[in-house]
Amino acid sequence: MFEKIDLVILAGGYGTRIKKISKNIPKILLKINNFTILDYVLMTYSKYKFRKIIIIAGFKGQLVKKRYHNKIYNLTKITVIEENKPKGTANAIRIIKNIVSNNFVLINGDTIFNINLANFVKRSLFFRKSLCTIALCKNSSNKYNDKLNNLSLLRNIICFSKKNKFMNGGIYFIKKKFFDFFQKKDSSLENDVIKKLIQGKKIYGVFYKDFFIDIGTPASYFRAKILLKKNYFKPAAFLDRDGVINEDHEYISRIKDFRLRKNVVAGIKKLIENNFYIFIITNQAGIGKKKIIHKDFLKLHQDINKIFFKKKIYIDDIKYSPYHQESKIIKYKKNTTYRKPGNGMVKEILRDWNVDIKKSFFIGDKISDYLCAKKSKLNFKYASKNFLMDIKNYVN
Repeated sequence: MFEKIDLVILAGGYGTRIKKISKNIPKILLKINNFTILDYVLMTYSKYKFRKIIIIAGFKGQLVKKRYHNKIYNLTKITVIEENKPKGTANAIRIIKNIVSNNFVLINGDTIFNINLANFVKRSLFFRKSLCTIALCKNSSNKYNDKLNNLSLLRNIICFSKKNKFMNGGIYFIKKKFFDFFQKKDSSLENDVIKKLIQGKKIYGVFYKDFFIDIGTPASYFRAKILLKKNYFKPAAFLDRDGVINEDHEYISRIKDFRLRKNVVAGIKKLIENNFYIFIITNQAGIGKKKIIHKDFLKLHQDINKIFFKKKIYIDDIKYSPYHQESKIIKYKKNTTYRKPGNGMVKEILRDWNVDIKKSFFIGDKISDYLCAKKSKLNFKYASKNFLMDIKNYVN
């Protein structure tokens, strides 16, 4: 499903309400507990394995581009597009009209709404008459989000209501026909485009009760320090792939050769139930040795994700190392800590994710996995014949 859908992140605002804190940097680059607001956004949504992640940067866009352009999350490359001159959110979206997928998900870069995005996309696709579907949250008396408040639902269609029931949660599923309703002048997505379409009964909505915060004011910024730590600082399971998740048949490159090991699905679901991040850390020297074609490796993981998605499993991130001294591809023929027993892949995860390392662990099947875990100060266990039992030993 997501392999045909792009994720677009709006990151162009001046942040005037929070200017005393952000000073002269884009609001989405503000640090909260050592991670930027945009880091938290990517932690939330990159696990869904979109076709592309596109960030539209406005104010001081070069700083956003320097930090995120061509960065890879969960095998998906990020593209940062700078606006020459910010002209409103609707115009910001217009600049990606010719590069975005037919259906795409749009999110606000300063809003975190941790819904099940697969459920949202599936339900949005069901609304055939909708041009845009919005994820709604309960209207807050604190009004962190002052755009598109006072909303209600009538047979899944959004309408305005004085009852003050729902508000815009900052996540949109948009069909490309939506662009036909954009004005040429500088305009706001919420105030100039969506409001009119709501009046025309062309905007649908889905209500969610999940964690939500719009980091737009000094009060919400300081509140976020507590809430984001509570929701994102959590333990992780670092898993080798071949021999742990699947049976280890050398140089697997096709899904027909991929066999999950006993109780892997049940074990990963146990991790999700207990609020663990799930990371795959795998040496893939076969790429460098030309035993596996790189695009086949990427296609394999796309197919693996399809299997997991059907089971409502989402892998937060995967790191792989194509390096080896016997590599036939020159750029991969070198010694590097990015190949286990080095812990370069783990270090990269720890840099990008808010991991409670003291409660985290690594499961592998080789001495190189053990040494990697030891260098990373992670608890380690060799994989047994029953993956679920391995997980229960840690979770319990």
